[in-house]
Amino acid sequence: ADGTLSMTGTSVEITLTAASDTWVYDGKTHENKEVTITSGELLEGDKLVAEASGSVTNVPDTYMKNNPVDPGYKVMNGEEDVTDNYVITTEAGDISITPAELTVTTDSDSKIYDGSALTADGSIEGFANDETATFRTTGSQTEVGSAENTYEIIWDGSAREDNYSITATVGTLRVDPNEDEEIAPDEPGTDEPGSGSADTDKQGMDGTSTGEPGTDSSIIDDAESPVNDGAITPSQTPSSSDVETADLNSGGNGSNGTETHHINGGKTPSAGTDGKAWALWNLILMIATVFIALYLLLLAGRTRRDEDETRDDEKEQKRRKFRPLSLIPAIAAVVAFILTEDMSLKMQLNDEWTPLMAIIIVVQLIILLFSGDLRDEEENATETEK
Repeated sequence: ADGTLSMTGTSVEITLTAASDTWVYDGKTHENKEVTITSGELLEGDKLVAEASGSVTNVPDTYMKNNPVDPGYKVMNGEEDVTDNYVITTEAGDISITPAELTVTTDSDSKIYDGSALTADGSIEGFANDETATFRTTGSQTEVGSAENTYEIIWDGSAREDNYSITATVGTLRVDPNEDEEIAPDEPGTDEPGSGSADTDKQGMDGTSTGEPGTDSSIIDDAESPVNDGAITPSQTPSSSDVETADLNSGGNGSNGTETHHINGGKTPSAGTDGKAWALWNLILMIATVFIALYLLLLAGRTRRDEDETRDDEKEQKRRKFRPLSLIPAIAAVVAFILTEDMSLKMQLNDEWTPLMAIIIVVQLIILLFSGDLRDEEENATETEK
């Protein structure tokens, strides 16, 4: 024997598998050329010569089996190529790029309300390989209140959005009330909170409030507080929070009331036609007032045609003069309801206009009494019983 290895004619089966690997995005190209035998083994003295050919640079380059074994692999025994002695199967590996992390921070800031917008800066860190993109803060707050200091990244430079994940710490922009600024009083006759209209004064003197959103909570301790043309002039001093408190100088005995304005986002809520609800009682009183007028003008006049001829004609004529007057409260009730109520809003039982509607129907009832219809109905009922 000369020591030469002789083959029996049976091939050896082996499996070559390319390496798998992963990297965080850094703007560079990555590859892993390692190839290993994962099934079977080489014969003694044989050596595998093989490498993988895949590479990745960006996150989108990542997909399954993207690192194949280069087809130029071979098995060598010294200087001799013995690849034909093997049945070789290859399997690709998986190589991937994960997004780099960008850290975004926007600043917080605050100021006293001055009518101008409050803004603040921010920063961004973590771009790989000196890549660039446009970063800017977009948060702004003008009215009293607060908002997030938001940001925007415009991918107009060398950086690609899909290569990065973002971790953000967003600041807050806060505008506080101006404690040195006086708030102008409401005009007489308006339906704003604290306007000092006749109905609002009555409501404040008994210390009650509807408690509905969009109305003021006012308590006036002195019933003789001065009223100028139906308006109370407050001297208001806002607090540092979102609640504004104003003193109503009542004069006379020097007693003070308190008017509270709740401010949300710098906007002062209003009541009445600009409020948050309409009153059910006002609708009922308006309908009742109109019904009485119709009764006096139509039903009452019709029933008088069949009355006893012995009725005092002069007395009947005086009663008839009162009946047309019922049109005045009816029209007043309808006009008042239309001007003060918005039925597209939610419903509440009563509001500051309910006392006015009550006065109108009382006037209508007085007209009904003097027209004699109530008394006549009582007399007819008595005669029927007899």
